[in-house]
Parts: sequence; C-alpha cells; structure tokens
Amino acid sequence: MPTPQTVLAGAAEREENPDSEPTLPLATVYFTDPYGETGSQPDREVVAAIDAAQNAIQVAMYNFTLDNVTDALLRANQRGVNVQVVLDSNTMQSVQARRLADAGIKVVGDNRQESMHNKFLVIDQQQVWTGSLNMTYGGTYNDHNNIVRLVDTRINQNYTTEFLEMYEGGFFGTDSPSNTPFPSIVHEDTILEVYFSPDDGVMAQIVPLVQGAQESIDILAFSLTSDDLANALLLKSGQGVNVRAVFDAEQVDSNTGGKYQVLQDAGLDVRRDTLEGLMHHKVIVVDNQVVLLGSYNFSNNAEHKNDENVVIVYDAHLSGEFTQEFEGIYERSVP
Repeated sequence: MPTPQTVLAGAAEREENPDSEPTLPLATVYFTDPYGETGSQPDREVVAAIDAAQNAIQVAMYNFTLDNVTDALLRANQRGVNVQVVLDSNTMQSVQARRLADAGIKVVGDNRQESMHNKFLVIDQQQVWTGSLNMTYGGTYNDHNNIVRLVDTRINQNYTTEFLEMYEGGFFGTDSPSNTPFPSIVHEDTILEVYFSPDDGVMAQIVPLVQGAQESIDILAFSLTSDDLANALLLKSGQGVNVRAVFDAEQVDSNTGGKYQVLQDAGLDVRRDTLEGLMHHKVIVVDNQVVLLGSYNFSNNAEHKNDENVVIVYDAHLSGEFTQEFEGIYERSVP
C-alpha cells in the first residue's frame, strides 16, 4: 500500500504552497441520515457554504434537483458571485436546472451517451465539496451517501482544472487530458491523492491500495463489476486480511457482471443493505487508516467512460468516521 512516507518523499521535491493555512479543518465528512437517527442534513451544510461564498462557485453534478441548493445558487448569483454549472446532459431538463439557466447562469452539458458522473462543488477557491452525494432529495434524505468538505488551495486547483476542462474546453470522458496539478498533497500530517477518471487510470491506483492492506478492508459499494478489484480482494482474503463489503441490494440483483456472488462463493463476508433507498456510497477503508471516496463506482464504465473523481485520504480520524458509517450499515445488512 502507498504510505504517507512514500508520498512525503516525493513531496519533498515540490515547492511548498505559499498560501496561508486555512482556518477550517482539512477534511470534514457529512453523512446522510435515511433512518432519521442522527439529524444530519448535508444539504444544509452545502447551502451555508454557498451562502457564504463571495467570488465564485463551480458545480459539477450528475443529477441536480434540490430546491434549497438551487435557491442558494440563485442568491449567490444575485449578489454577484460567478456561478458556473456542469451537468450530465440527461439531467439538464430538470426544473432546477432550468431555473438556473433562466437566471442567466451558464449551465453546460456533456452532450454524450456516457455519464458526466462527477459530484463536486468548488467554492471561492477555498473549499471543495465531493463524495457520492448528488444534489437530489432522494440522494440526501432516502439514500446512504457522503459528502466531504476539503480545504486546501491545491485541492481547489485540482478540481478547478478538471471543471474548466469540461465547462470551457468541452473535454469529457476519454477526451480529458491527465493534467491534475497536485495529484499528491501533503497537508500537515495528512496525505491526499486526487484522481479523475478516465484520464488518470483510477483502478491502477485502487488495486495497489487494496493489495497493501495488512489487517482489514471495508467496502461500501453501490456497484462493483471490476475484475481487477475483485481479484485483489480475493487475494487479500486468502492472505488472512479481513475483507467485508456491503452492496446496494438492487444493484446486486440487476448488475451485469456484478462480483457479489463471486466474492460470496469464495467465502468473503459480503452483504446486501436493507435500506429501502440506495446504498450509494463508493468507499474503501484500508486498515482503518486510509479511506477512498468520491463519485467512482467500482465499474468498467467508471474506469473507461464516465467522468469521475476520487480522493484517497491517509488519515486515521477520517477513516475512523467512515468505518463507523460502515459498521452502522453492516449491522443492518444481510448475506
């Protein structure tokens, strides 16, 4: 597994970021609460961040139908904030997308069959919000999802670069160049790696991460059809690593090439979630020390066709929060 020491060694050759340190924590995660137990409402956190924006907001969202987030973007536009939006073309006819366009906000679609599946916002070049959460009512209130606020100017540069490729350049999917300015970031004691698909070959980063596990691998997977990832999980389980996974139940039944049965037949502890909504996470936690998150389903489409974003965070605290989320879903899941 790539270690913080490995990343730090490479980072020593790069010029340190001269900007002042942010006052907000580097990474803060918000989980949806479909069972109504914690009172968590991530959309309200996003609205508050939009309402505090002063200069610019960039939104890349596969599906966008939340009225309160739409209202916040319209308020930002009215006070002079530069609001820019990229959506998957199949979702551009929503009432909320039309409201943004009618207010003079430029809304760009990908104009192709494959999905612009990203889910991120960049606010004032100070914050990136990303995870599995689409800005929809179902995603926010009925499904299991996460959204993480990341605060580092280099992370913002990464996501702004990707956003402008789509918004200004019209580069989507396989047309996107691999030009992330800071793919590896050292922030105090935390290491982050930022990847975009398909240009960065994300699965080639995931497999070594999994292969490096020493004790445990916990996965929350809306979809898992990747042979490479499944084979890596089988290998690690055979080496004595405790591999557990919870899949979205509907996807288990409908996915062509899904790996649930393959893993179960091999004796791995894989389960289906029991939530009426979707188990929409795309998360891997390794050794309770490293967490992978983002919009990337563990599928061939995500790897080769869709626009996706992934963050790998070497941080025990953030990993622990995702482990807690995993345990709550795991306890309610069934084989």
